Amino acid sequence: MRRRTYIVGLIFLIFFIMSFLTNILGPIVPDIIKSFRVSLGAAAFLPFSFFVAYGVMSIPAGFLVERFTEKPVILSCFAAATVGALSFAVFPSYPVAIISLFAMGGSMATLQVAVHPLLRASGGEEHFAFNSAFAQLVFGSASFLSPRLYSYIVLHFDDRADQNWLLRHLRTGAGRARENWAYGWRGRARGECAGNCACDGSGRISRGVAEYHSESRQVS
Repeated sequence: MRRRTYIVGLIFLIFFIMSFLTNILGPIVPDIIKSFRVSLGAAAFLPFSFFVAYGVMSIPAGFLVERFTEKPVILSCFAAATVGALSFAVFPSYPVAIISLFAMGGSMATLQVAVHPLLRASGGEEHFAFNSAFAQLVFGSASFLSPRLYSYIVLHFDDRADQNWLLRHLRTGAGRARENWAYGWRGRARGECAGNCACDGSGRISRGVAEYHSESRQVS
């Protein structure tokens, strides 16, 4: 009984993570538009690439769960979502954002397919209705918290990074990786413009996001 309660708690945590990642997409889109100067039509492909993965991966996810069981599928989904998120953090560009969001959306779709039968089996059929309703409550709470946490991180990351050695090294390593990628890939594409492109790409996201949220505060 204790083990089943533990598994149900883990499933609720998975619902929280799924909602957290899904609902943080809204605040990110205006920042990507401002940072990479893409049109509204191009920006529409960002949420499209995330949610179209649900249609692509829902049926294959069922076959994966039947073949490999829930645990390996859930771990693989978290690994794929982590790789997708880190790829955009290290190589910030519009094409990478599309691929990253598709990978994360496919992972979230597969997770939903895997956890619902697991919730029924671990919580019991007699408690499935209550557990499903409570899971939606957890899902909604994450949708409320994720945009606020994102805004806080964006506005206070530089201050915290100067005080915390781990955040400082993460910021330095990510900046160097972005610069190396910009010099290499854009240098081959644009020749002598590579140096300017690297300077524009490195750190532009954080500045653009901070300016966006500062303007939002002033308007409100």
